Amino acid sequence: EYAERMRQRHIADARRIWAEGKPAQGSPVHAYFAARGIATAALPHLPDCLRFHPALPYMVKDGREWREVYRGPAMLAAVVPPSGELTAVHRTWINPELPKGKAQILHGGEAQQVKKVIGSKKGCAIRLHSPQGFTTLVMGEGIETTATAWVADAFPDAAYWAGVDLGNLSGHQ
Repeated sequence: EYAERMRQRHIADARRIWAEGKPAQGSPVHAYFAARGIATAALPHLPDCLRFHPALPYMVKDGREWREVYRGPAMLAAVVPPSGELTAVHRTWINPELPKGKAQILHGGEAQQVKKVIGSKKGCAIRLHSPQGFTTLVMGEGIETTATAWVADAFPDAAYWAGVDLGNLSGHQ
């Protein structure tokens, strides 16, 4: 019962963060993809599963308390199960001026992971592109890898979904 209450709380937090986001189109998310090797011309229209948050807090647990150690721009990605209802949000803190476009977040002198998921991701995916009636599904681990395959257009009319991380992609959480 406690675990399910916590799961529902994290899903609610994910939905709140998603609602705070703005459309990714025309945002620094384009520059982030360019820094990752995907030019805006190759991906002129960002998918609706991506959003932009101009000042997302980065929280770390200090003992029993959560503490904000950074606040900055982030790309948000909707993580959805087969039902299509958002149950998690993948967050990538970005700085397109740095190599590979990722923010550099330090805490206690150590670099922090700039990609985090909040919510319930098990059995879910980030659906970058899902054309009507698709018969081929191309799955990648992360957003950038999957987007690279999508813009290469090796499989016309295929769907391109990111599995969030290797554990989720393989079914081993």
